[in-house]
Parts: sequence; structure tokens; C-alpha cells
Amino acid sequence: EAFQRSSHATIAHGPAILGGLGLLITYSLASHAATGGGQFWSITSDFAHFAATAAWLGALAQLPLAFWWARRRLEGAQRALYLANVLDRFSWLSAISVVLIIGTGLFNGLVQLPTFESFYETTYGRVLIVKMAMILPLLAVAAFNALYLKPRLVDAIHAIHGEDRQFSPEGQAWSRLESRRQRFEWLLPRTVIVELVLGVAVLASVAVLSQSTTADGEL
Repeated sequence: EAFQRSSHATIAHGPAILGGLGLLITYSLASHAATGGGQFWSITSDFAHFAATAAWLGALAQLPLAFWWARRRLEGAQRALYLANVLDRFSWLSAISVVLIIGTGLFNGLVQLPTFESFYETTYGRVLIVKMAMILPLLAVAAFNALYLKPRLVDAIHAIHGEDRQFSPEGQAWSRLESRRQRFEWLLPRTVIVELVLGVAVLASVAVLSQSTTADGEL
């Protein structure tokens, strides 16, 4: 904890992030995006797609650990407010990442599939269909977490422990809110794990896609 609050944490995180981004750009330079015309835009889009995916899934993998750590090290209001802060920070990161993933994914698909027929007549196109089929349940679970579970958990936390709370700890309304908070705090890490497993499955399809011949090469 002392390390995380010190300037040494920033010094350590900077090279780690730059190294990770450097590794991702090498993947893009060796990917299908580096073939054919318009390489600059294709590689840039591919890199943004990789970076957004890494940011989203990387942060997502930390959420269950944050819940586990908070249960072991923090109590009561301190734990609840810590989790609310973590979830708020993750929300904006995941929103930006998902928008980038969808936008760059559509662009990459248009670049790599020269005709509509290549979408279902080539191995590349068929693997892409499988990837898209996996993404749909992933986005559904992500939306459930982001739009339903997370806001309700954070609202319950602020209603119970926030500075402007309006309920007495002895009242029935407070008891109902506390029960609701505990339920959502139990459920959210588990649905996050489901989201993470689906994300790993999508990454597996990306690995197959990267080894497939481009649609242009098959036509």
C-alpha cells in the first residue's frame, strides 16, 4: 500500500504501460492490417482495437480481486466507499474501451472483407462470424453489469454511507438498502467473472482469426 501511494508506483507503471503498448503495436505491424493498401489507417485501427481490448479485459480481471481484497482488508463504510470508487473509475474506462472496440472492429471488418460474399465464403469471414457470435453475449453481460448491477450497488452504497444519506441505521429503509447492497456486492464479482470468461473466449477466436488467410487471399 505504501508503494502504491509513492512516486515509485508512477515510475514503475509508466514503463510497464509503454512496454505493453509497444508489444501491441508489434502485433498490429505483423497482422492482416499490415497487408494491402491503406496500411497506416488499418494498422492504427488494429492497434486501437488491441489497446482498448487490453484495457477493458485487464481492468475487468482486477475487479474480482478488488472485491476480494476489500473483504479481507476493509470493513463497513470504508469497504463500501472503496468499492464504489473502484466501480466509478472502471465505468468510464470500460465505456471508452467498448466504443473503441466496436468502432475499430467494424472498420477492420470492412477493410479485410472486400465483398459481402467473402463474409460467408471465406474461412476468414466464417471465423469472424464466430467471433461476432461470441461478442454478442459478452456485450449483453457487460451491459447487465454496467447498466443494472453496478449503478444499483453504487446507489445503495451512497444511500447508506454517503455524506447526504437520509436513512437512520436503525430504520427499516436502511435495513432494506443494506440487504440490497450485500446482494449486489455478492452478485457483481460473479457476473464479472462470466464477462471475463466470455472475453477470453473472444480472444481465442481472435487468435484463430490472426492465423487465417485473409479474405483477399482466398478469393
